Amino acid sequence: MSFYIAIILFISAVVAGVITMIVGKNINKERFTLLAAIHGMFLFAFISSIVLRKDPNAFNYFFLLYKFLLFQVF
Repeated sequence: MSFYIAIILFISAVVAGVITMIVGKNINKERFTLLAAIHGMFLFAFISSIVLRKDPNAFNYFFLLYKFLLFQVF
């Protein structure tokens, strides 16, 4: 069952990537830089959440960043 879920998710990711490439082919440089910076922030938050998962008493910064980006509140 999990194999079929993995295949469906993979195909969905490929389709979403192709759609994103078609939509974003005429994007200007400033907008692309902004989106790349936001993507980098999410990557940093993901990596820090993996590192902090080893210590159960450590505060997980991924959820703090997620809360800040969605609700802009601390």
